[in-house]
Amino acid sequence: PIDGRIVRWHVAEGSKVKAGDLLVEITDNDPTFLDRLRFERVLSEDRARASEERQTAMEQRIESLKASREMALAAAKARVSMAKDRVRAAEQALDAAAAAKATAKLQAERILPLAEEGIRSQRDKELAELDLVKTRTDHERAAAALAAARADLVSVQADYEKVSNDTRASINDATASLNSARSDVAKARAELNQANVKVTRQEQQQVVAPRDGTVLRLI
Repeated sequence: PIDGRIVRWHVAEGSKVKAGDLLVEITDNDPTFLDRLRFERVLSEDRARASEERQTAMEQRIESLKASREMALAAAKARVSMAKDRVRAAEQALDAAAAAKATAKLQAERILPLAEEGIRSQRDKELAELDLVKTRTDHERAAAALAAARADLVSVQADYEKVSNDTRASINDATASLNSARSDVAKARAELNQANVKVTRQEQQQVVAPRDGTVLRLI
């Protein structure tokens, strides 16, 4: 169906026609109707173009976020690895300090009785006591360093999880926006197709015979 006003009939009742023969010429009832349809098509083209540009921008943003996520996770993973190395080093230092402390304690336990009996000098006694105090201090310091290293490991592991979750959330948000943009693109393209159909139909100011036959009646 085409809205319009008949300008000229090219057949009469009883005319024999072939498929594609011109039957009637029409013109729009509203002289500005076709211009409005064309303007609507331009607007539809603009909306479709804007939607496609938004879709492209979101796709590029997702790719950028994924690349950033890989880099951030790699950096966070490296920090976790270094923190684990510090913990292992602190554990080894604590073991060494514990061994030194135990040795100093045994040495002091041997020397102190001998010093009291006069077999070992007072100087030997003082040195043994001093070494025992030093190894105890070193052991406490190593234990504190291990506790700090373990706390740092927990912190960087939590940071790794935070980076992973935050970047994943950003990608999920961008993906949702991309899906919305794709929906808008599909809608804009459908509107554009409809606008094209309307313009094409209205620009077709001539009606032709759909098949061979005889014109029965002019309405």
